[in-house]
Amino acid sequence: VRFRARVLRGPLAVNQGRVTLRQSGPELTDADGNDLNGDQPTITPVNRTAHLTSTKEVTDIGGGSVQSGDDLVYTITVRNDGATTVEDIVVRDQLADEFARGQILSAPVGATIVDGDTITIRGFALPAGDTAIIVLGARLNAGLTDGAVVCNRVTTSAQGLDASTTEPVCISIGA
Repeated sequence: VRFRARVLRGPLAVNQGRVTLRQSGPELTDADGNDLNGDQPTITPVNRTAHLTSTKEVTDIGGGSVQSGDDLVYTITVRNDGATTVEDIVVRDQLADEFARGQILSAPVGATIVDGDTITIRGFALPAGDTAIIVLGARLNAGLTDGAVVCNRVTTSAQGLDASTTEPVCISIGA
């Protein structure tokens, strides 16, 4: 399906379609194709500005159900959807109390890293259209009860841009 639209103001045009099939009913379109983070709208910059988006995913290194003491790997993807380079990007990940520790496993070239309860990656640039991948590891505390839900999110900011926070990424102990 193609259509034309006139955008009256910016800096972003946000669009999301609804597809209805007889077999499954209505479904929102998903810009990134990742069902784990919900149905994301398509975001298009309408002037020559910078714009950052970020997503976050989690994997249990041991596989299977998540248990107390497990090591998790979080993958954070930061994308410059804008038309200009973004300088001095800051990514902050406030670890939940259920984590014993966290550390950066991989970060963009030139970034400064601070590990701890709040993991901070700062000082890197991202040209228009480029993506940076940040990988961090975190160990769950021992003694968490089955059914406990642990959520985590990341905040991304840069000079001259509003901070944005990802939707929470949640895991359930014993599930």
